[in-house]
Amino acid sequence: MSSPVEQGVAAAVEAAADGAGLQSVRHAAQALRQPLSLIVGPTQHLLEDTDESDPRHAHLAVIARNCEILLARVDELYATVRAASRARVGFRQTGQLLARNLAELVQTPHHVSALPTVQEPDRFRVLVVDDSPDTRLFVAAVLGPFVEVTLAGSGEEALATLRAGEFDTVVSDVMMPGMGGDELARALRTDPRLRDVGIMLLTGRSDPEFRAAVIHETVDDYLVKPFDTNELTARVVRLARDARTRSQLRRQARTDALTGLPNRAAVVEELEHIVGNGDGALSVAILDIDHFKQVNDTHGHTVGDEALRHFAARLTRESAPEHLVGRWGGEEFVVLYPGLALAAAKEAVAGLVAAVAAEPHATSAGPLTITASAGVAERDAVGESWPSLLARSDTHLYEAKNAGRNRVCA
Repeated sequence: MSSPVEQGVAAAVEAAADGAGLQSVRHAAQALRQPLSLIVGPTQHLLEDTDESDPRHAHLAVIARNCEILLARVDELYATVRAASRARVGFRQTGQLLARNLAELVQTPHHVSALPTVQEPDRFRVLVVDDSPDTRLFVAAVLGPFVEVTLAGSGEEALATLRAGEFDTVVSDVMMPGMGGDELARALRTDPRLRDVGIMLLTGRSDPEFRAAVIHETVDDYLVKPFDTNELTARVVRLARDARTRSQLRRQARTDALTGLPNRAAVVEELEHIVGNGDGALSVAILDIDHFKQVNDTHGHTVGDEALRHFAARLTRESAPEHLVGRWGGEEFVVLYPGLALAAAKEAVAGLVAAVAAEPHATSAGPLTITASAGVAERDAVGESWPSLLARSDTHLYEAKNAGRNRVCA
């Protein structure tokens, strides 16, 4: 004989899978909520009365957590089907999809579903962008069982979210107030840190001229509304997988194998992006390890490599997250200071040079004290090119070397 929870699930599944009206779905959801609520309360009381050292405590915590998740999913079922109806997209498909997910939450009469309470670390991350709350909720509910979904209500919010986190794919509406989906796509493709993100546009337009324009914007894919939810899921997961592969390959190509820092190509790419996107303050420092040849000649290249890794780690540790530290080549390193004028950048670099000299580096040959010299330059007010800026930084580096090393010149 089935449990009250299973009976409630069966009713909700049947109502949603049949594409029933909102009233039927709501009644089925309420019928499922009642037995679940009877479980949650007593379980919470037992959990509070059970000592954490008791083996039953962990088991009760899992039951309570999964009941809460199931209750949330019941609410999601009703809200999403309601949103799908308002958005006039895939009401029956949405109900059927969520019904299947809901049915999987209950496996036996004795256990509430073992829905994972911790996100899998390798799940694809997808940003859903739409100015319509109903459509956002609908798309998020469709994709939620397969990927980790974050929501944004505008192109501007989406761009800020993308720059602050790591995402594999963006699913965006085209027509939105302010920044539309096509403008968002252009912004992503011109940012070296975001150009590998997959882009899918959702649109009500299917005319050839628009399709050609979308392809021209280097968008990876698009779907015309109304769309099939299974097709949406399959395409988004494929896009996310391809985007993550591209990102991993690009990261490998832009990373120095010895130190793990961005390599010369990555530094140049970032410089081009900064210089090409505004006339704000930008300072650049070049640091060079003093007498590094003597380290290799005295201790061997293995110890020299260890010194380079320790030096890179110290530069990274002592630098702010927004200041890119990269290996330029050999024993030369570059630090980019977007937004910093010369005086502030010189002070920051002086701190790096002091930190390098203050503490010996641990190597297989024993503690090794090294120092570094640095040159700093700020981009001039007339839009100086990055090669010219680097050349001036290099000139100041040699001034520091000639002045006795272990110092900063600007």
